[in-house]
Amino acid sequence: MSGKQDAPRAIAEAMLGIVDPASVTVSAGEDRFAVTIAGVTITFGVAAQRAFERLASAIEAQVAYQRATAMVVAADETGAPLWLVAAPDMLGKWLSWSRTDKALSKVLTLTNRAGAAPVIGDLARRARRDLGQMSAKIRVRCGQAVAERIELSHRVPAVATLSERATIRVARHHLPDTLVLGLKKDATSNDRWRASEIVGHPFFATHDFMVAEVRNDGDDIVIVLETFWESLQPIPKAAWTAVPRDADPTFPWRPTRREITELYGLAARGERMIQGHG
Repeated sequence: MSGKQDAPRAIAEAMLGIVDPASVTVSAGEDRFAVTIAGVTITFGVAAQRAFERLASAIEAQVAYQRATAMVVAADETGAPLWLVAAPDMLGKWLSWSRTDKALSKVLTLTNRAGAAPVIGDLARRARRDLGQMSAKIRVRCGQAVAERIELSHRVPAVATLSERATIRVARHHLPDTLVLGLKKDATSNDRWRASEIVGHPFFATHDFMVAEVRNDGDDIVIVLETFWESLQPIPKAAWTAVPRDADPTFPWRPTRREITELYGLAARGERMIQGHG
């Protein structure tokens, strides 16, 4: 770049090259200007703080929204299908087992909002113990679903939290002393426990979840389960035609690694320029 091509505005415009021009508004000015995208307005100038980094984050959100929308159209569907959302595999299995997947699908919405795109939603299910229904609180942001709390109540009351780690919290006094002693003894051994051996619940009886770690936390036993992220439903073949061939298999609507590298490389150059080092 040289001359006007070496101006902050030129770098911002280069970054914006991967989004729909109709989704962006850029005000006049080479060194002092503003960009409105993904529901935020970012002002550029000498006093701007991390403006290019914020722009990169907003562009990620807009790309995610555009690609998610294109995938839905390509699959000839509407709304925000469950296959646009990824979650720990245990959460996906629980949604299906408890027949809560339809309730979750009804609260999902497509959005281009930075920090939330492309899919958001919140599901809070009240406990109805007379019907055997326990409470659950599930949050979806950025196309990722986590269970902030799932109440499991059968023979041994327990609460599951399913996010980056899948954990089950059980009050120690609800577990037999022999089992607690066995958990402590095997915590550092190669012997593997199954969740169904610790928590007496029909969900765990029908799924083979392996325990990765057991630890004490006050009066509770915390059980960490092995988990991995996957789409809540299989992504239709037609939807894949709307994203790059090197798209992430779990989050295909995200910018690719190559795009991220280029985007944040330009952002770093822009930040240095504003600070007078580039």
